[in-house]
Amino acid sequence: MGQLESQFDAFIEWKQHLLAQVTRYQSWLVHNHLLTPELDRRLSQANESLRRKTITIAFVGEFSRGKTELINALFFGNQHARMLPSCAGRTTMCPTELFHEPGKPTSIRLLPITTRLQATSLAELRQDQEQWHDIPLPMENATALADALARVAETLEVSEEEALQLGFEPEHLQFSKAENGSVKIPAWRHALINIDHPLLSKGIRILDTPGLNALGLEPELTLNMLPSADAIIYLLSADTGVTASDMAIWQDPIQVIQQNRPTNLFAVLNKIDLLDDELLTPAQQQDIRSIILDTSARQLGLRADEIIAVSARQALTGKLKGHPALVANSGIETLEHLLSHELIHHQEQVLDDCVVNDLHHLLDNSRQLLEKRLQDLYTRQRQLNGSRKDDQLLVAELTEQTRTQYNQHHKRLLALKSSRRLVQQQGRALVRACRTAMFQERVRKVHTLLLKSLTTVGINQTITRFFLYVQDDIHQLSIEARLANRLVQSIYERHVDTDSHTLPPPLFLTDDYLKELNALQDKADHFRKRLSTVLTEQHLVIRRFFNTLVREVIALHERIETDANQWADQALLPLTQHALEQKQLLERQLVQLKTLNRDNANHKQLLGKLDEFMADTEHQLVKIDHILKNTRQRINSAKSSNVVVLHERPVMA
Repeated sequence: MGQLESQFDAFIEWKQHLLAQVTRYQSWLVHNHLLTPELDRRLSQANESLRRKTITIAFVGEFSRGKTELINALFFGNQHARMLPSCAGRTTMCPTELFHEPGKPTSIRLLPITTRLQATSLAELRQDQEQWHDIPLPMENATALADALARVAETLEVSEEEALQLGFEPEHLQFSKAENGSVKIPAWRHALINIDHPLLSKGIRILDTPGLNALGLEPELTLNMLPSADAIIYLLSADTGVTASDMAIWQDPIQVIQQNRPTNLFAVLNKIDLLDDELLTPAQQQDIRSIILDTSARQLGLRADEIIAVSARQALTGKLKGHPALVANSGIETLEHLLSHELIHHQEQVLDDCVVNDLHHLLDNSRQLLEKRLQDLYTRQRQLNGSRKDDQLLVAELTEQTRTQYNQHHKRLLALKSSRRLVQQQGRALVRACRTAMFQERVRKVHTLLLKSLTTVGINQTITRFFLYVQDDIHQLSIEARLANRLVQSIYERHVDTDSHTLPPPLFLTDDYLKELNALQDKADHFRKRLSTVLTEQHLVIRRFFNTLVREVIALHERIETDANQWADQALLPLTQHALEQKQLLERQLVQLKTLNRDNANHKQLLGKLDEFMADTEHQLVKIDHILKNTRQRINSAKSSNVVVLHERPVMA
């Protein structure tokens, strides 16, 4: 088992462990009659986040840098043959995704290049089964499997005019050997490969991209798929160094992605075996490698130790033929170590943000409530030990004190129910402030105006105006959000006891939405200013913009509306949960005190029953402590430092 597989096994085991703790907490809440519908939804969301397991690793670089061979070496070294076609002259012609979807046939799905003439987005085309060519993958026959996978690299011969209509740039066209002036273009626009593989089955998704030309031709690739990847492996080649096209990819999309959404980025110098020369001493060969690494790092604005030198060919050969020394010399183990540890660390942080921290707050709330209740029981125990009153009179007094507290919390719940109606009313105002109908109308108008625009200037003005409209919508939403936040803060101030420990009031904030919109606008500016956009036929510009950037803005708007609805449901959850837990525990104590009074318990029996109450509370406290302890267990992985973070350092020319 390799490092990647063992680390992901540990990660999956940790998620299963967290799922078990969420289930235990739900059971504890049910047992104590404390599970509210809002809390149940919140814990269900935590379950859903923990069960989500897709982790995408994208390989990016100019053609012939060895991306596909590196994928073979990292993931398919135990297949006894080269899995993906990566021989000389057979480069990846279209973006290719590798994954495992249980219950679906092992196959390769190919999307014809002619679908670029449609106005349908790639995301929509994924749902249209009829548009794709399905090819079964014969896993039991290595030769037939290789032939099937090789179809990704198929090309078509078309006229230069047809190629331009499909969006290909004139300077990147490859003329065929035919005398009719035809050119070669990829036969397929996108490939989806569903294959049963240990790592893919654990949730790894691999994205193999073509070179610079294809990155510019598929806006969804650079504007959506790459930015959402959990890790990006950027490849250079030792035999070429950093070329102009390598630098173009480094600056856009890589640098743009890192500025807008920093992710794990690994800079890899491949094909270092090509620098070996048997006539040179090992020291001289190492000097040459160091010079190439230093030069490449300086051009990219990095330190030499931030570029990982590998030979994917040596690594694959060593794994297929069982030569550990060749694998060790290839440098692949360094990349595997960094990739596995950094990816796991990143996923751990993601789960911390969306699940673990929230779960800790809820558990801490329950624990602190039990601690307070236990202290109350200790106080009553001291009262019993030091009291000279009649036992039944003392029970009556304790019952009256408990009933008074119970009534207080019952009234608090009724008041919170009234407050919840106010919050839901304000939540509806937030949803109205999203102005969904107006937004949809603006999208239609933008589409119409783009179709009518006769110049690049007109298109640019329409795009700019569209973003200004959406920015205004978010600003209007922020005004309503301030009213909503003031309402919630005032409710918390009225209802929180000085000795209670609840979550801070969850505020509805719009700053992140505006930042995300600004990032999308930056993408739009890059898209509009690209030379390819200026040269491409106008109707293709409109389609690409509308099918990528506008759809991302639509998705952002839909998420804002969903968040507004969820905020109204969850804003008072901490207060409600605290009051409900208090009321429920006091209700149980009333039942226990009523039993004591009915049984005419003497002083010794009273103390015995009180000990039982305390033991039960302590038992519940032990359960919560155990769940808290288990949710704080971490994956046994160390944070590495050899990951490139572009936004911390300027890129030098």
